[in-house]
Amino acid sequence: MRRTRLVPFAGDVDLAEMKALLRAAWTAYEPQVEALPGDLDWRLRRYPSEPEKHIVLCREGPRLLGFAWRFGGRSEADVVVLRGEAEAAAALVAWCEAVEPGAPPATIYALETNPTLGRALAERGFVPVDRTYLHFACPLASGRAPPHWPSGYRAASVADLAAGGMADVVAQRAALHRAAFGSPRVTEAAYRHLMAADGYRSDLDLVAVDQHGVLAAFVLVWHDAALNAGLFEPVGTHPAHRRRGVSRALLAEALARLHALRVSGVTVVAVGDDPITPRLYASVGFGLVGRNVAHRSG
Repeated sequence: MRRTRLVPFAGDVDLAEMKALLRAAWTAYEPQVEALPGDLDWRLRRYPSEPEKHIVLCREGPRLLGFAWRFGGRSEADVVVLRGEAEAAAALVAWCEAVEPGAPPATIYALETNPTLGRALAERGFVPVDRTYLHFACPLASGRAPPHWPSGYRAASVADLAAGGMADVVAQRAALHRAAFGSPRVTEAAYRHLMAADGYRSDLDLVAVDQHGVLAAFVLVWHDAALNAGLFEPVGTHPAHRRRGVSRALLAEALARLHALRVSGVTVVAVGDDPITPRLYASVGFGLVGRNVAHRSG
């Protein structure tokens, strides 16, 4: 029996190792991976949390084999584990299954293309349920057509707006996120916390601006130079500006900017029961590459 152990998340050193694990997975299985490093920055910093309580790492000696992250009221979880590391997968699934008293049964998401995690879930009695995240990828080897902007709209970055003298750009950017998702959680303070992440770039925090200077849509772009890869997380549009082609134009703009940086490809994730977003991503060149399926314990 190998001597693996679970340890709670302990800060930036662990975060760097988690990102390294994701980069190794991307190098081996691109684009069939659970997440990219930008996903970790977004999750950790979008609003206050206690990551030491909700993230656990699985190690064999000093080597990181995988990690698990509880969310969604702490009864849902993501597991990232090196393929072939069955013992680590079993330990991480068991940790996720030990939900707080009174919480719903654990739900764990697993890529259909990760057999190691799939077997660990089946062995503990987890079964797939009708909840899925769809993973999309867009290769950027060829040139990009310029975006077609609806009349009155243009692209800008948070860096552009700040340089242009918009004094409350961070407050407006946070308010745009809240309006797009109908959630009060991403406050101005939380957004400033996000902007301090290592992977955040204000020149790639893109927004659509209307003729009155109102922020209408956003694409937060994460550029991982080590992988030569990009990630869009999150993407959203203010309800008052939907169904006008604004999001499509901004996505095309984001792809063009990453192509100019010689990025090889971009990924984005959509909720499986959303019929609109997959069509939007397909319209700018994304194709479906994976399904992250929820599994629930009995």
